[in-house]
Amino acid sequence: MRCSKIYEDDIHNQLEANELQQPQPKVMCHRNCASTYTSKHHLKRVCKRKSACESSPISPKKTRRSVSIAFSFQDQCIFCGNDCRLEKDMKNPLRWRQAYLFRETEGKGARKTMKLTLLDICKKRNDKWATQVAQRVESAISDLHAADARYHVDCRCAFTSSRSLQSASKGPASKPVDKALDCLISDMKSNITQVWTSVELFQSYVDYGGTVLSRKTLMSYISDHFGPKLLILSAPGIANIAVFRSKASDVLRLVNDEEDDLDAAISKISKQIKQDVSSMPVDKTSYSTFIDCESAMRNVSSTVMDLLTCLSSKLDRTLPAVFLASIITGSLSNHPTHLQVALGVLIRSSKELVNQLHAFGVTCSYDEVLRFKKSAALATTHDACLSGISNASGGLVQVVGDNFDADISSQNGKQSTHSLALLLTQTDQCSVQDMSQNIKRVKKTDMSKAIEYEVRIQRYNGPKKPEMPQSAACKSVLPLRVLIQQSLSRKKGGQC
Repeated sequence: MRCSKIYEDDIHNQLEANELQQPQPKVMCHRNCASTYTSKHHLKRVCKRKSACESSPISPKKTRRSVSIAFSFQDQCIFCGNDCRLEKDMKNPLRWRQAYLFRETEGKGARKTMKLTLLDICKKRNDKWATQVAQRVESAISDLHAADARYHVDCRCAFTSSRSLQSASKGPASKPVDKALDCLISDMKSNITQVWTSVELFQSYVDYGGTVLSRKTLMSYISDHFGPKLLILSAPGIANIAVFRSKASDVLRLVNDEEDDLDAAISKISKQIKQDVSSMPVDKTSYSTFIDCESAMRNVSSTVMDLLTCLSSKLDRTLPAVFLASIITGSLSNHPTHLQVALGVLIRSSKELVNQLHAFGVTCSYDEVLRFKKSAALATTHDACLSGISNASGGLVQVVGDNFDADISSQNGKQSTHSLALLLTQTDQCSVQDMSQNIKRVKKTDMSKAIEYEVRIQRYNGPKKPEMPQSAACKSVLPLRVLIQQSLSRKKGGQC
């Protein structure tokens, strides 16, 4: 109690009230909190601060306008003071606010400069916003055009329009007088030890003749009137409870705990994310053949994207943000997103790598990759436009080549040859433009069925280098010139 009187707080009053009710009251507190509160070092600091304030009161330091308000004509709007970009953001065009530079040096009628015209408008408005704008305009050494001043179009209209001038000149609207509300507030001040519910307060308000406010609006007015002196306790399913903070310890045990607020915020965000995922339509009957950043964002939770934007500007609708949101959305929906399927198809050559990344939620499973390949193959057999192959009447676009070896009977004694076969095709541009961006997803039971191609394909299952049949192995007599050359070559070799 001695320390409380030095700190000049309300704890000693509460302890005295508890002592009157109980001969030996018990106080629950943390050990470190009690040590800090009763520390001699802290008490000396408070006493020293009080004596310094009583002996030499410090007057507020005067600052210049240029020091107190940092404003840049080249970067900020002269009306609202926020960032003002003249160039349109092509990545996010809907977020761009239309902005321009001050091109004119004179106002309407060519009687006053734009600088004086804005100052006159500020005098007519005579509000807080006008004071801020006047300080910025007066800080310009020359005219606004020379200072490269800029503005948002909506801000200029809101500041200089006739309707805005009329509403600003009238000043803030006075609150209507409600005698029933005043009687209720005075009743609460006279009974600060009482605990009220919102139902009781509203009934008292009605008994005093109040008909303007609803119960929810009434609680808002009472909370704004008393401020932090009044505690409003709420819980799902029960009416709100109102009690004065100074007397709350008599009937309630209050402990400051930020963890409960954090847990409530986490629970609220998680519920919103689950609601977003459950409300998103999951198409399990088709695959998307086209994907970009915009289409990938449409298949993830918008709440997750907003949360990542609040964490860092690097995660503001960027590819890493879409990647993280895709992992969360895929885990909650128990179905791979378009981005996860696309990443799995890109690395389809390694089954082990795909399954490992699938364990981390990065890609879809390898079975899903095989399902996509099967679906793509079936889609091309049913729709020739998806293959992009047509006749070559319009010119050569695509070349497919392959080689093969064969054993034959030849006159030079080499009984093998190496041949090359080419297939020339052309892509029909009209069919590519009309190509669908979705293909049908094959059912799991149809994965083992063979694909029925439009063109019959017969695979060769024989040996890689078949032996030449005996009927075709007929060696003819070589020409005389060749025989003479062979004979001379043998003689020269024998002499050597």
